[in-house]
Amino acid sequence: MGSDSQVHIEGPEEDGVCMVCKATGWFSKPQVQWRDLSGNKFPTLSEAHTQDTEELFSVEATLVVRDSSVGNVTCSGLNPVLGQEKAMAIYISGFSLEVSICCDPDHAGAPTLGGLLFYQKSTFHKNA
Repeated sequence: MGSDSQVHIEGPEEDGVCMVCKATGWFSKPQVQWRDLSGNKFPTLSEAHTQDTEELFSVEATLVVRDSSVGNVTCSGLNPVLGQEKAMAIYISGFSLEVSICCDPDHAGAPTLGGLLFYQKSTFHKNA
């Protein structure tokens, strides 16, 4: 079905925070969605699909979060053929665009923007 989605913060944008979601090893071509805690969809800024020599798909989707009170942001990959979904959520709390990116030594490579980041993985199986 493919790898779990990996979500990370790319960095501050002019009017928000850029987030990137990556998933690899999917068959068939996954559908990617960004959602908030209530299930409302966010518009994807960009989405790029690639296919390797074994015909497995990878996808990278970006989103700019402009509202610091949004809380949980979830990126999910859906296999439309099997009706299965893999998702990862990241919790954003009170980011300030004036705070520079730093790295938390306990989570090497996980940038913070003056807020708390919490990662959660989940796999869903939907009945088609």
